[in-house]
Amino acid sequence: MKEPFYNIIPDDKRSIRNIPIPSREQKESITQKLTEAENAYIAEVTEEHEAEPIPVHKKKITPSMDGIKKPGKKRKYVSEVAEQEDVEPLKAPEVPKESAYEVEPAFVDKEFYEEEEKFVEPAATESFESWKKDTKKGYVFWILCGGALALVFIAISYLFTGATITLSPKKYDIEANTTKIYLSDIAHKKVEVKVSDEMTVPVDGTVQVERKATGTVVLYNAFNSSEQKLVANTRLETSTGKIFRLTKAVTIPGQKTVSGKAVPGSVEVTIEADKAGSEYNVSFQDFTLPAYKGTPRYDKIYARSKTAVDNGYLGAVPNLGTKDVASTTQTLKETLLQKALEETEDENPDSKIYALLNDSYVADYGTIEQVVSKDGKKVTFKGTLTLTSIFMSSEDLSKSILKAENMIKTGSSTPITYSGDTSMLRIAFPKDIASSDLADTSKVYFTVSGTSSIYTMVSEETVAQAVSNLKKDRAIPVLQELTDSPNVTVSIWPWWKSTIPSKDRIRLKIK
Repeated sequence: MKEPFYNIIPDDKRSIRNIPIPSREQKESITQKLTEAENAYIAEVTEEHEAEPIPVHKKKITPSMDGIKKPGKKRKYVSEVAEQEDVEPLKAPEVPKESAYEVEPAFVDKEFYEEEEKFVEPAATESFESWKKDTKKGYVFWILCGGALALVFIAISYLFTGATITLSPKKYDIEANTTKIYLSDIAHKKVEVKVSDEMTVPVDGTVQVERKATGTVVLYNAFNSSEQKLVANTRLETSTGKIFRLTKAVTIPGQKTVSGKAVPGSVEVTIEADKAGSEYNVSFQDFTLPAYKGTPRYDKIYARSKTAVDNGYLGAVPNLGTKDVASTTQTLKETLLQKALEETEDENPDSKIYALLNDSYVADYGTIEQVVSKDGKKVTFKGTLTLTSIFMSSEDLSKSILKAENMIKTGSSTPITYSGDTSMLRIAFPKDIASSDLADTSKVYFTVSGTSSIYTMVSEETVAQAVSNLKKDRAIPVLQELTDSPNVTVSIWPWWKSTIPSKDRIRLKIK
């Protein structure tokens, strides 16, 4: 298409800068030569570079309203591209000097302009849809990144969540002095062993001895509420017909009613065999009073062994002094006790729960027999011991001591347990207690003496169950009340969490 007013404006007036402009024929000639030269160059470069595409420069051209092109970046022609690629630049054909111009004319020939644009690849225009598509891709990318970070954060919060609860147990320093505790108030296990041993000592002949068996019995009055008096030498009879007598007069209290039940009156008394001899050495059994035979009192007033009735003897005995007999007998008893304790330790039911404390046993020594050798120069002491040991729960014993000393409330239902070193404590049962009395633990008591330190303890499972899924500020007072300890700290990780996790992620630390 021809430029408007092309033929109206004289050739010498077409430039507002008054610069000569080549004629149409000259322009066509220049264009043709440029085209031929550049086509030849392209063919040559293509052949040398194995048909590799020749890079071209994208250029967007925006003409102004008056047809004068706005200043912009300089276009790169094929010749300049070749120069950048280290290729010999294309030389334009010589043009007459008078027809060349240095400044771009105000009005450009469109046909020449269109020919020139063949060597410049137009720049691609960006539509709104393509911009929207590219922008959307960017949003999706960042959304995915954010989601991935959120998942990582959640995974860390779940996998590495935990809590540590640190407790400082409360301490009780005790100094017990014959603190009385009933056996039924603590968990315990009974272990019974029976051992025998003997000792031989030299003697100087024998002497004739008549000795009556003695022992202790308990007299019961279940007849009525009135006292029953018995004189000294009152007869007591065993089921085998052996007779024993009271060593002194005694009064048996009348029976009482306790909680709607009749409780017989009772009293302890010493008895002695009616005759000397070892045949009157008897073990624990019941006795009747022949004086009441045929009356209602016969079945209601009776006696029961408190200790064995023994030491009766009739015949020759080694010529040993009383002190020598007592010393040898004591030595034999100590040997029997040590032997029984060694066997008892091997029968410990559970060393983690139960412990055998000092003197926490009941020893029943049978009759110590004295056998003289045929030549009469030696005597052998033979003895048997039945040892009933009481293995006690250290936790229950500690708690019972604190209760007896009024250091804690009786009947507390808290899950607190008490633990301490009880090895320095000494247990003492009544001297006259027998193994048979241990059958009714509600009536058997012992005393505790010594010093110890006892600490409060709570199991990890109990603590975790109590505070799992609680807020930290709510959990601390709960723990203080639960453990009876003011020194409680709670650490939760990760640091940004304020809620204690589930119980399987809680760890208890005793400080």
